[in-house]
Order: sequence, then structure tokens, then C-alpha cells
Amino acid sequence: MDKHFTIWIKTDCSYCVSARDELYNQRVDHTIYIMDNKIEELNSLKKRWEHPTVPLIVHGDKAPETLIGGYDDLKKWFDLQKE
Repeated sequence: MDKHFTIWIKTDCSYCVSARDELYNQRVDHTIYIMDNKIEELNSLKKRWEHPTVPLIVHGDKAPETLIGGYDDLKKWFDLQKE
């Protein structure tokens, strides 16, 4: 299973920090983009993925990538992988 994740975060977001920590704890490959000073780019990504909040988490490093969602969605995704 491809376990690469891309996550866009803001540093003042507690859910973003939790999602980042979850990816570290799960020991999966991931790329983190800090979007504090890139609001226009972040808004464009939110529109593209139809996800209104951060963190914005995507799974896969090849097209088509899959939107996971936010932190709660990430936790559910990992729980489903254990079944």
C-alpha cells in the first residue's frame, strides 16, 4: 500500500499539529507544507479539493491522489487500515 501523505497546515492550528504528530507516530512517508504566509495558495488548494479547513491531507504520491480530509478523517483512515 502506498503510504505517502501530503499535508498542508497552519502552525497555529491544533488539529494541524495533531495530524502532523499522527503521521509521525504512524511512521509513514509524508510531506508537510506550512501555509502561514501562503493564504492565496492555500485557498486555491481548499477550492481544488473541496475541503474548507486545515489540515488538508491527501494520500498518494501519484495521480489520482485521494483526499483524506482533516485530522479526524486521518484517524478514521488509519483505523480502517487496521481492520
